[in-house]
Amino acid sequence: MIRFLRFLMPMLLVVFGGLHSGASLDAGSEALLETQLEQAKSQDPELAKLLAEAVRQSGKPNVHEFLTILDWCADSRDHAGLTQSQLSQVFYYFNRELEEPSDLNSEQLQAYYLPKIEKNLPANENTKLLHWAFRPDFYVLTKFENKRSICLRKGMPSDLLLEFLVHEMVHYARVPAELSTFETQLELDPLAYSRRMILQPGDEADAYLFQYSFVVRHDGKKRLAAPIGVARFWDEKGLFWGRREDLVLPILEDLGYFKKRFRDEYERVLARQVQTKAQVLNFARQLLKARQSEVTEFADTLAKRSVFLNWVWPAYKKQTQSLEALIAKNEKSQTSLQALIREDFKQCHDLRALARNQLVPLPSCEGP
Repeated sequence: MIRFLRFLMPMLLVVFGGLHSGASLDAGSEALLETQLEQAKSQDPELAKLLAEAVRQSGKPNVHEFLTILDWCADSRDHAGLTQSQLSQVFYYFNRELEEPSDLNSEQLQAYYLPKIEKNLPANENTKLLHWAFRPDFYVLTKFENKRSICLRKGMPSDLLLEFLVHEMVHYARVPAELSTFETQLELDPLAYSRRMILQPGDEADAYLFQYSFVVRHDGKKRLAAPIGVARFWDEKGLFWGRREDLVLPILEDLGYFKKRFRDEYERVLARQVQTKAQVLNFARQLLKARQSEVTEFADTLAKRSVFLNWVWPAYKKQTQSLEALIAKNEKSQTSLQALIREDFKQCHDLRALARNQLVPLPSCEGP
């Protein structure tokens, strides 16, 4: 029997700031940016590549249409630009069958279970876009939807407007769209989290590296408004010869990203992990209860079987042996689920304890 639970986890994951967009760019600003981008990319293969990635990410057919998705930031006193991500995750939890064939790899397991669960999925669900994650006693299908947007500070000079659009395009195009279904590790303090996130693909290290290289290539080092000590990592042609790690402390401290972004983002990530742990605990507890009821039924059936028929009728004996095997698998699954519940319950409580600021309501680890 397939047991099924569905969880929806919508969230606004503001990846690079905390402000909502305001009015759309006016036609004049769009036209100016389009002209600047077309001129710059004709001389700059790296920018041409980034721009193509951003256009592809937007789903628009060309640069002109891509620029129509840009907005002016509603409040941009502390930001020259922002990339925001409206992320929604849907989780489908299913138990693994005791009768499941042994030694199947992940691809084979998907082929085995998909026909069994399709009736539990929405009729219009595209199963090819679902991410599968198998645990010893159950599996999770996850659907990710990620809508990104860019806003820029109104009133900036045209050269700065282009510079900060380039920065935001790195975030927009190169930050991975999906989050892990089961996030099992998280640093115990927001500073450690900040240092790790800055170095993720498309995050601040990549964005500033690309932005500063772009500025030097087009305007020379004289216009490189980098923190003290950072400009030395670029030569006169815009080539970066340092390490990405060299940008971490300047971004956090000199540019103020710990206070402007990562401190609150850390709390939101904690909250998301608590939500995920609570979901896993909820399903695991329900599955454990079902396994306990199931093994009682198996044991009752086994007790009623005739010892005499086991001896004289091979087919009957085979059925008895199959039932005994199911009982053994059930008991093993119960032991596994109990261990998982103990471990995830502890992790859930530890994560809740770390979430000091309570930016969003946290679910209970106790369950219903």
